[in-house]
Amino acid sequence: MKHILVLFCSVMFAISCKSAEFQKNPPFEVIEASYNNWAGGQPGVSGINVRIHYRTAKQVTFDSIYFQSKKGIIDSYNEEGKTFIIGRINNPRTKIVAPDGVTKQENPEATIPFKLADDEAVLVYTYNTTTYFYKISKIEKTDDKFFQ
Repeated sequence: MKHILVLFCSVMFAISCKSAEFQKNPPFEVIEASYNNWAGGQPGVSGINVRIHYRTAKQVTFDSIYFQSKKGIIDSYNEEGKTFIIGRINNPRTKIVAPDGVTKQENPEATIPFKLADDEAVLVYTYNTTTYFYKISKIEKTDDKFFQ
């Protein structure tokens, strides 16, 4: 029963996203957008950061981001008087062997409800208690980062 409920909710979310229209005039202005791949100090730990410099005078809450067939979480910060959000997308780890000996994927890739080019992202945001979708194109790739 639990699996049926999860499947039903996933299908309903996908249908609502596919039928959702992208906003042409959001309550914010994207100044610039870039992304970079990163790799951590442990094998299999990597991801993508999408950095977006934006400006707004409205009360907007950024919920999540879709980029390169993955969904990520949003963090916001200020730097030198400028406002940024960063979409953090962790790559799924490869196979993990559970204590019971069964091999599993730690974070299986979800199917995203949008068709996007490699340099496009969709921001999911809330404004006046309504959720909207905004597509950003021509996101510039910057240098990869490696952490130890």
